This record gives sequence, structure tokens and C-alpha cells, in this order.
Amino acid sequence: MRQERSGSILSTVRLSDFGLRREPPRPLNDRQPGYEALFDYDTLFYDVFRSCDGRKILCPGPPQLNCEPFLADMRFRLNEDFHPLEAVYRPSQMHLQPNGRYELSVPIGIDPRSLTIEACGRSVTVPVRGSGCGIFRDRRVVLTMVKNTPMQWIRDWAQFNIRIHGAESVILYDNGSSTYAPGALQRMLDDLDARGPHLVIDWDFPYGPGVGPRNVQDSFYCQPGGLDHARRRFCAQSRSVLNCDIDELVVGPKGVSVFDEAEAQQGPGLHIHGQWAELVGEPRETSDAPGATRHLDFRFSPRKQSLWRWLGRYDRLLRTKWVAVPAQCDDRIDWTVHALAPPDQATGTVSKPTLSKRFLYRHFRQLTTKDAAKRRRIKRHDPVRYRVDRALVLAMREALQIDPS
Repeated sequence: MRQERSGSILSTVRLSDFGLRREPPRPLNDRQPGYEALFDYDTLFYDVFRSCDGRKILCPGPPQLNCEPFLADMRFRLNEDFHPLEAVYRPSQMHLQPNGRYELSVPIGIDPRSLTIEACGRSVTVPVRGSGCGIFRDRRVVLTMVKNTPMQWIRDWAQFNIRIHGAESVILYDNGSSTYAPGALQRMLDDLDARGPHLVIDWDFPYGPGVGPRNVQDSFYCQPGGLDHARRRFCAQSRSVLNCDIDELVVGPKGVSVFDEAEAQQGPGLHIHGQWAELVGEPRETSDAPGATRHLDFRFSPRKQSLWRWLGRYDRLLRTKWVAVPAQCDDRIDWTVHALAPPDQATGTVSKPTLSKRFLYRHFRQLTTKDAAKRRRIKRHDPVRYRVDRALVLAMREALQIDPS
């Protein structure tokens, strides 16, 4: 049986196991520098696991593209049995979420221990992982992806969501970090003041390139794949799930949880627009020391964005993040990076998420490890352009239990 990565709870299958290689879909003249280094040439399935109800085995992965004709005769055998399983391929319904998945029907009375995959005259056998939905049943979950993110930022972000919104569990998808000792992220989460459980997933896949000169998003699989994986393996029975990055915190009325707001809707969840939170003072570069700058150092927001919100011009604010209510999510709703998105050709029977008017996430501009000098630079103090973000300041004090005196 195939060896898996150390510390992984995934059963990953590679195209190279079958002598195949995914070719980039983007024309050469639309590839930005670094495109090839970020593209995922090799992943066939991120994982192989049982569905929440145990009736299916799910095999999610990036689009097959040029490999599709060679995989047309792919067969799946359970526990090395001779008879192949009934398999249905579910392609993506949106160009923004190009990942697809195989759904394999599990015969009644069979305990699926291993799955043998046959294609191109070769075969690979991997363990069938169990569903983790029961672990997070009825939990309020906050979910994100990290890579070498300073531990202090993750801890502050988690504590904010726990103390301000009542998050009970944290799930981190770790995209190949190299700066943490083994198990350090999990130990940090386990020490949080929250009900739990918490989980770190070793999601070490190529992150994928962004849009090129023509603004086409066709090669970005890793983060959308992680969101879909979390939805189907861990969060299908969760009470609600908040998706936002470490440099994003949702702020609303004092004492009101964004999970409460989402769960009160008659639909798949809540969309939340954002505005920048800024470091304002003497212009300079922020420190390169990991974690030297923290969320609590941010006190200002652009006045213009506050005006757009007051005028109801949400289209002028930052793109949405979301809280999903899994029990209300039609299977045709994709969990994308920025939206709970219905298919491109949505029918009237698909309920759409509600746009929140009470909550707005703050995107902490200078809280980044990316080599982006313009974003890392502290802005000059200008009371005409920036105002003290009192709601953010008060929420941070409460979340981190800071004495305002």
C-alpha cells in the first residue's frame, strides 16, 4: 500500500502514479511570472474519504484537463475486491471553483478500508479515510489556510473569533509551512480558550497562480479545494462555518455573534463585505520580525470606505467573505474563497446567501508576510483620509482582554 506524508490524515493520489501530467490551461501570453512554479501538475485526488452518511466514498481533486481522455476508463475497487464500484464524476459548476470529485457508491454492509484505483494500465491502493463530520457536529467552526504565518497572528485571530463570535472549533489547512516545529500549530490550538476540538490539516499542495494579464482565473485549485474538502469531510454537520483569512476579522455590533446572524437567515448563509484596517503614523516599512506587528496595533480605517458603507454602496467595499450554514447549503452551492456561490446557470430553486448590513470584516493591510512593499508600508497620518475605527479597537480589547486604562 502506498506510503503517505508524515503527519498527514489524507489519502492523496497523484497523476504521476499513472504516468500522467496535467498541462496548464492558460496560454503562454497570459501567464504571469512564476505561473509554472505555482501550478499543480500532479494532484489527481487530494483525499479519499467516506461521506458524512457513509454511503459514498468521495475523491475530490483539481480538474483533469488534458488527462481526461486517459482517465475515462478509470476503475475503483474496494478492499481489493474484483468488482468495480459504481462511480459518478461531479465536475465543478463554476469557473471560479474548478475542482471536481468522484462519488463512489459503497455497497450495503461493506466496511471500506482501502480503495484500489486502476487507470492507464497501472493501479494504486490507498486507505479510505473516515468522515470527520461527527467530530464537528453542531459546532461553530472558523476555517482558514496558513503558510508560515506567525503563530502570534494565528493565536490572536483565533481568540478574537472565539471571544467575540463564540467560535467553538478552529480548522487550519497548513499549505506546507516550514517554520513551525512538528505539532506546534495543533498544540497552540489545543491551548485556546474554546470548547474544541481543533484540527490542523497538512494541505501541502501547490498553491496555484492568480489571474494573468487577461484577468482569467483558471489555474487556482488549492484553496478552493481545501474549502470543499473541509465542507464534505469535516463540516457537513457543523452548525455554521466562518471562512476568513488570518489578516481578516469580522466586526459587528457589540455582543452580537456573526454566527447568530448567519443561522437566523433562511438560506445558505451570510456574505460579509470588508474594509481596510490601517497602520497610520510616520511612513515607514513594518518590521520583518515574525509577529512583531499584531492585529491590536491597528486603529484606523479609510473614511471613504465608511462613507460607501453608509451610502449602501457595498460594491465599493472589499470582496465578501462568508459564514455558511451547512444544513441550508444546497449541494449546488460552492464554497468558494469569496462567496457561497450558486452555479453559473443558477435556477430559481437555489437559495442565495444574505448580504450582511450589520457586520463588516477588517482586512489588516500591513499584516502580511508577502513581499509586497506597497502593502507593508505604514501610511502617513491624515485625519481627512483616516478615522479611528472605534468598533475595531473595542472589539480587539475585549478579544485579547486588554485593560483600556
